[in-house]
Amino acid sequence: MSEVATIDTVQEHLDTAASLRAFCKTVEVQTLITPAAPVGPSRMALDAVEQCLTTNSIAFHRIRRDWDNTFWPHAKAGFFKLKEKIPGVLAELGVAR
Repeated sequence: MSEVATIDTVQEHLDTAASLRAFCKTVEVQTLITPAAPVGPSRMALDAVEQCLTTNSIAFHRIRRDWDNTFWPHAKAGFFKLKEKIPGVLAELGVAR
């Protein structure tokens, strides 16, 4: 059975992509899975991590929930435009009527 390294076991190693890669190699991580960050500094950091890991034979996957995929197209012009769409999107997701 394969062990899973959680954020608790790696958080001290998150200061650079290279140190995360070194930690992954040390504990024999073959795949790293993280929530997706579509824009901003978090996205840029994940891009650097992905490049560092995949060039060193460590698979890297970003996960977006169905919830995120459904709301994302409506998040283009600030919260108040999105707020107008929330009831319809929740109905689409089967969360509200």
